[in-house]
Amino acid sequence: MGYATLGQMLQWLEKPAGKTVKDNRCELVELANRIRQHFYLLYEDLPLFMDGEECITVEEFPLDCNCKETYMGITLPDEYQTVEAIWKNDVPIKMFDKWREYRDGVQSTCSCELAMWDIENFFPTERELICGKCSYVKMLVRNPADVGKTAIIHYIDSNDQDRTDEILLTQDYVRTSSWVKRINPRGGVILPPRMVGAVIIADEGGRILSEYPPNITVPAYRRMKLTGVCCGDQVLVKASRRFRPLYFDTDVIETDNRLAIEEAARYFRYNDNTQADLQYEAKAATHSANAKFYLLGEKSRQRGKATISNINLSQGRIKKSGLSTKQRSMNNHFGVGRGRLR
Repeated sequence: MGYATLGQMLQWLEKPAGKTVKDNRCELVELANRIRQHFYLLYEDLPLFMDGEECITVEEFPLDCNCKETYMGITLPDEYQTVEAIWKNDVPIKMFDKWREYRDGVQSTCSCELAMWDIENFFPTERELICGKCSYVKMLVRNPADVGKTAIIHYIDSNDQDRTDEILLTQDYVRTSSWVKRINPRGGVILPPRMVGAVIIADEGGRILSEYPPNITVPAYRRMKLTGVCCGDQVLVKASRRFRPLYFDTDVIETDNRLAIEEAARYFRYNDNTQADLQYEAKAATHSANAKFYLLGEKSRQRGKATISNINLSQGRIKKSGLSTKQRSMNNHFGVGRGRLR
């Protein structure tokens, strides 16, 4: 299976939806996300999209509230929920949770051991302000329909005082009333509901901290602390994926199966019809079945006829005694061998 962009998907949806990207982009984006969620909900029969793999660049983040020390880490993309495995140059990185760090003490940032520590907190921006340097924070909107709406920023200023600013959004940058030392981790940025386009937040020098799609009101990103890596390194992350609506043309969708996407669009077109017509219900069911059939066919070709999946069966732990006989555990169970089911 391959991937495509949301921009390509919107082009594919024009004919079956009877709309154009030029005049009806918002409606097509909503339809695209409904189709993506529909495919996600087929997971029992089609386990296609629940894991993701991506190379992420290591960055520097503040270790404490005073920003006197830093650590190397990564910010997970919004659609990733939990890291399942992580590698640097094909070398697996040991993973620990926050509780382990509390138990063992804060890990040294100069450790050479390849390890990952789950920060567990959620942060309002993908990147941080440059540590030790206060800066104004500024915001703008991409779509003129969002001009006049208000965003809220909670932050610590250069005098270590809590401040809250209401930013009246325009298509030109509007900055905070004071220098910002740190944006509050939880709920530091609150965006207005019913946004039409994207919101950009940046530091005074124009370095973009995040670009928020219109479906987010309280941004929250997960971060992982890494040791044994340097700023700018690339690490390969395998993570469990959760459904998140997409908005930008460059966002990557989960499949490039155009036929399945077009059939799903026709399914929604007939299924959403308010007329109580049995013919529409039958057409909707047919298009839904076709979409699933196309996805199943692609999944089968991806697996290939020559692929071998091994499943070993065990009968539980064998208990040995001093006698000449062997006693089996009463709780037999299935054990899966090294071959992974695809």
